Formats: sequence, structure tokens, C-alpha cells
Amino acid sequence: MATWEEFALGNASLQTGIPRTILAKLLHVHWTWVAPMFMWVYRPAFIRDMATGGRYYSEFLLTVMTGHAAKYHDDNCGDLLLARARRLLGTAIQQPSSIPTVQALLQLSARDLAHGSISQAWVYSGIAFRMASDLGLQHSGTDVKGLAPVDLEIRRRLFWGCFFWDKATSLYAGRLPAVTESLEPSSLYLLDDSSDLEPWIPYYGDSINLTASTRGQYPPHGNYSVSCFANSCRLSIIINDIVVRLYSKRSRSVTKAALRDIKLRLELWRAESPSHLRLEPDDPPAVCPPPHLVSQNLLFFASVILAHRPFWSVPAYYQDCTRAAHSIERLVLLLESTFGLENITYLMGYCIYTGASAILEDAKGGNDVSQNALRTFLRALNTGMRRCPLLERSLKIIVKGMNTPSTTVSAPQRQPPQPRQHHPGGDGTDTVAVGEQAAHTQAPFYGYIPAFPYIDPIASVDFDLDSYLGGARGEGSMVGLDCFPEMQIDLGPFMPLD
Repeated sequence: MATWEEFALGNASLQTGIPRTILAKLLHVHWTWVAPMFMWVYRPAFIRDMATGGRYYSEFLLTVMTGHAAKYHDDNCGDLLLARARRLLGTAIQQPSSIPTVQALLQLSARDLAHGSISQAWVYSGIAFRMASDLGLQHSGTDVKGLAPVDLEIRRRLFWGCFFWDKATSLYAGRLPAVTESLEPSSLYLLDDSSDLEPWIPYYGDSINLTASTRGQYPPHGNYSVSCFANSCRLSIIINDIVVRLYSKRSRSVTKAALRDIKLRLELWRAESPSHLRLEPDDPPAVCPPPHLVSQNLLFFASVILAHRPFWSVPAYYQDCTRAAHSIERLVLLLESTFGLENITYLMGYCIYTGASAILEDAKGGNDVSQNALRTFLRALNTGMRRCPLLERSLKIIVKGMNTPSTTVSAPQRQPPQPRQHHPGGDGTDTVAVGEQAAHTQAPFYGYIPAFPYIDPIASVDFDLDSYLGGARGEGSMVGLDCFPEMQIDLGPFMPLD
């Protein structure tokens, strides 16, 4: 690999005019800090084709990868590289769909989302998803014949990378997922995991220090990037169902069976997670493992909060949310102790925001433990927003929520109440009413912050993303999600599940 990379770097430098030392440094940053979470690019094939001019390399992809990695540097090379990438984009999308173009668009989406360019990020990812479908990546399962092993590896990784990224962007934007097709989960077990046992070593660039420890102090640790990615993709399948079944405005009922199913699947996912990926917040290691492992654990606890948030009026579920929030805080402190908070990612920031949403009311009520946790969350977002400007929006929403009185709203005057309507679900379980009547039955708390930070809270809890987007109510991914589901669900005698 080292020989191939040396040759490939020289070849790419001649082609692009970018100094070889800059390419080497930024690609090193990419493989260390950027690549492990979504695994969009299969490194062996990319390096091979960067050297030979093969089909899994393009100048557009290389430029986006290095431009994205340059956010960890304090000079202006990132702006120059991304300006070049946008020029190359115009040519790339005029050509037939290709895997390097999909990979580049996904990373351009990630970069723009982190910098607060939400519309551009949504558009870039949408083009990438359509190209992936055009290439048939959704048909890369175990029954595919006629493709070489490396081709199947690339297609499967990229498909699952699309699937996972789609759920990550949906969580921020408060929109339905766009990638609804799926490979069988068993295909995740077929990925090449040979890099898992390679050591993960923090890379120190010339201009920044990405850890709180000094060079050479970080103890040996396995990379585990492939097993982490596969496990995150399995979690994203559950996140998809949380969003669609509990937050979709098109779904007008929530059954006990839906909550029971999601709770059991989250518990099973946690129990089946390999021990080298699972972090116990109550018993953290002395040194923080690689950030992509922390991100996965943060995402699990954020998913627990999202699954229970619609049922906050049930005390047992509210406690589930606050426990998960305090677990998030402990993991953030673990991350800070080794790596600092300057380079937290968008996904980490969303998990921190979600943790804050669960303990905000307790903190405002004077709970010392929750107040300490909230201070940790605010510090993390404030520190991280320099390199991830999107976090400033989440920070402002939390601060605005802190300054909003938590007053119980009296239920509006209405006709004498009719018998509570619990309709049997298709599986024989009671259906929890959702909709206008339910909104008049419960006396909601004003002061919560939205589940999805793309929407800034305003005075009325009836704020509708569909109106915000121009009144369109289609059936696609532009349909908005319920940002305040706890105010729309009439739980009645709904009892917590064992």
C-alpha cells in the first residue's frame, strides 16, 4: 500500500498541480479523521486507481476529499480546493453517473452541512442518491453475480454510506428519509474488515493539534472502522423507523406495538454490539477511543431519546430520556479529556443537541445534575462551532429554550369530552390518537426545543414545516416531521412497557 500511495500521490500531483506534500497531508487527515464514520471511499481501490487512472478515481473526488479534510487546517487551502471542486462539479454531473461522482457529492454535502449551507447539502446528497440508484447500488446484495469482489465491496459500502448519511441529514433537517430501499442487513457482514486491526493513530498536522495529548502519548488502539461502520448502519435502520413511525406527519396514529418494537430493537442492537465498539458511560476508559467509536455510542443514546420523546408525559419514558442525556454528557466529557471539543462533527453536535433537549426542563427547574450536563453541552457546541459553524444554530435554539418560560398551557374551552377513542390497531393493540383532537386534550408545556434543529422555535407550537417550505404537501422526502411530537399525541391511559 505504501508504494502504491507514493506513486499515486506523485501522479495526482502532476495531474492536478496540487503540491504533493499538501495532497499527502490532507489525505492522511481524511483517512484518520473523516473517512471512518461513513466509509464512502474504499481506500485500496481509490489509491490503486489514483495511480493508474482507473474508474474509481477522479480529480473531482480527490479535490473534494482534500478540501473537506482541510477544515482541520488554519490556512485558506480548503477554500481554494473547494472552489476548484465546484468548478469540477459542473463537468461531473454532465457525464454519466459514476461511483467517484457519488462519493464526491456525498462529501460535498457533508462539508456544506457542517458549514451551515443546508439547502446546498440537501441538494448535493439528493443528486448523489439518485446517481446511486441509477447505478443500481441497491442491487448489490448477496445474490449478485458477475461482479468482482472489489466491485461488490465498493458498491455495498457506498450504498450503506448513502443509507446512513440520508438518516443523518434527515435528523437535522426534520424531513423524511430519501433513501427508502435497502440491501439485506446480512450484506454488512460481507464487508472487507481487514483494516479493523490496523492501529488507529491520531494524525498531527503542521498547523493544528487534534488531540489534547502530546505526540506519541496516545496508546495503541485498533481502528475498528469497518465494524463500527457496519454497526452504525444497523442502527440507522432503526433510526429510519423511529423517524417514519413516530415523527412522520403522514402517520396519524402511533401504536404501542410500534414503540415496543423500536425499544426492543434498540436494546437488542446495544446488546449485540461488539464489546470493542461499546462504551459504558458509567465506566469509561482512561483514554478516549477513536472519535468514530464515540460517535456511534452518542448516536445510540440520541436514538433512545428520539424514540421516547413523543411519550414524555409518561414519567418512566421521561426518565429514559434523561438517563440517555446524562450518558451523552459523560461521553462528551470523555471525548474532551483526550481530543478536546474543537473538532466535534455535525453528527456529534446533533447528539449533543438531542441530549440537551431531554434535560432542558429539569435544568431550568434547578436540578443541579441537569444544569451541569447542560453546561457541558453548551460548552461543546460553543467550542465546536468554529470548525462546524452549523452548531451555532443548535446552540442558539438551546439558549432560546432556556429563556422561554416553562408554563403549562390550559386546555382550550371545548364541548364536553367524548369517550376517549382508542382504536384497535391492526395487530390487536390500542392505537394512540394523534392529531387535532389530541392536541386539545393534552395541556402541553411550552419551552421544549424542536427535535430537529433546522426548525427554529417560534411562539406557536403549531409551526408547520410544510408551510415554511411553501405549502407543498407531497409524499416524498420534503414532507416535514413533527418537531414537537410530545404535543401532538394523546396518551390517555397509555402505560409504560416493561
